[in-house]
Amino acid sequence: MLIADPGREYEAALRLGRIGFDHVAGYLQNGLNNLVERPELIAFSERFSPQFAAELLLAKEPPLVYCAGGYRSSIVASLLLRRGFEPVAEIAGGIAAWEAAKLPLRGATSLGK
Repeated sequence: MLIADPGREYEAALRLGRIGFDHVAGYLQNGLNNLVERPELIAFSERFSPQFAAELLLAKEPPLVYCAGGYRSSIVASLLLRRGFEPVAEIAGGIAAWEAAKLPLRGATSLGK
């Protein structure tokens, strides 16, 4: 089931198909507007900037999920939350944003260098 901004359902389904999620059963008409009266059905993961994520990794604090650009990690974060893992956070913009911030790609020990 797809939840997208009204009028952007096709685009959202196309983007999901590009990352391997091509079995969309349908979409929620009017997007999240239908869930205003049912906030218990919505879960949110935190999205951290690459710089803040690097600080957290140095402190060995959070479970972080990431992918190339941020779309798949949002899906994974949602699935983890649904299965009771908390807290779950994502790196906003994925590894592309991490690289753009010129952060190292090797283990946490290289973050302090």
